[in-house]
Parts: sequence; C-alpha cells; structure tokens
Amino acid sequence: MKVIIGSKNPVKIQATEEVFNNLFQEEIIVKNVGVESQVSAQPFGNETSLGAINRAKNSKKLFPTADYFIGLEGGLLWLGEKLMLFTSCAIIGPNNKMGIGTSGMIELPKKVGMRMKEKEELEKIMDELLGTKNIGKKEGAVGFLTKNFVTRKDFCKQSLNLAMAKFNRPKFFE
Repeated sequence: MKVIIGSKNPVKIQATEEVFNNLFQEEIIVKNVGVESQVSAQPFGNETSLGAINRAKNSKKLFPTADYFIGLEGGLLWLGEKLMLFTSCAIIGPNNKMGIGTSGMIELPKKVGMRMKEKEELEKIMDELLGTKNIGKKEGAVGFLTKNFVTRKDFCKQSLNLAMAKFNRPKFFE
C-alpha cells in the first residue's frame, strides 16, 4: 500500500507511518512530499481543516495512483478568551472518499495568546520563549506543556486515527 503525506515534517511522517502500520497487515510505503496548504501560515478555526484538505488534495495531484493521501495541519481556535491548539487531518482514500479528524485541544498560555493576536506563528513564539529551534518538528508546544505526556506526534496520530474511521467502518458512512 502506498501512502502519500503532504508534508516534510518528520513528526507528521512518523505519525502517519505508525498509524498505517498499526491499521493494516501489509507492507506500507509512506512517501512525503512538500505541498502547499493554501491557508495562512498559522491557521485558525476551520481554516485548519481546510489546510489539511488542501494538503491531501495537492498530494493526490502529484501521485494520483497511491492508495491514501494525507493532509495534517496544526491550528488554533479561540474559545472565548482561551487560545486552544489542535491538529486536523484529512485523508483521501479509495473511491476518492475523504475522512476528517481532529485531535484533542490544549489551552495555550495567555502570553502566547497575546502574541498570536499580533499574527505571529506559534512555532516562532514557542522557540523564542523556550530557547529552542523548530519545536514544531519535535515534541511541539503540546509536548512542552504536558512534559511530553502528550506530544505533537500524539496529536497527529489521534487525528489520523479519527479520520480513518470512514475507512475502518465504511458501511456506517453510506
């Protein structure tokens, strides 16, 4: 089985490999490709899922004969005054069916939320606050905040598994 993920981010690639290897009892080949999400650099709300959908669709344009096409997008959502972080996933599978899933959410600190209002990217803010580099390609903000009990890879895996529901139980989605 050939799976194309629309990202070069190693966390997203590892999550995809792990989920597909757990779900299927056959050889899985995961190929990563850098594609555009066609949304803002730091998506908010529904724009996050739209970015995941665009990544899956753009991956399919490049490798139309693969079996599954994955788009993963990290995003933010304002719940009143609280800024929440989550991951959205879109999967295009057989017969061009699409499954959508999201991870849980975690509240970000107020000092991060204040800077997000200035349209900065979360990874840049977290790297500056923590003295790290490319935290989004590692444990992510969620990993830091939870002492790595939940990491960015966990968020990706959760959204992937939930998006696969449509393919795991297709009769319920007819």
